[in-house]
Amino acid sequence: MANQRATVVEIDPQHRVWVAVARMSACGACQQKTACSSSSMLNSASTLTIQVDANQHLLQIGDSVDIYIAENTLWKGLIYLYLVPLLALVLGALLGQYMAGELGAVTASIVMSIVALVLVKRLTQTQKHNYLPIVIKKLK
Repeated sequence: MANQRATVVEIDPQHRVWVAVARMSACGACQQKTACSSSSMLNSASTLTIQVDANQHLLQIGDSVDIYIAENTLWKGLIYLYLVPLLALVLGALLGQYMAGELGAVTASIVMSIVALVLVKRLTQTQKHNYLPIVIKKLK
């Protein structure tokens, strides 16, 4: 379970809610962050705007909210975005090598990776509501 504090920045006519979230980096827990140039570069773009499920809360622009995304949702997203294309790449390379040698392996791995990415995009777009963070509490 991942909780984060956010601020409502937009509510569109279809009642979709967009919030600004502070980006978190590993630098926050590092003892050397004051002497490191990476910390200042990572903090230059410190907010991210994302769509959330309002979860029956009546929200207005400027409201502070706590949002939540389930850990299994994060894992599903990681599998879709990384593991499926990687498996398609390997499968394409193996099938291409078997059928047409090295050139076939390269071609089939590229084609299979592109097909996998298109399928993942289509699947996640049709199920977008399942991957949105949820507003769990409106803060005062």
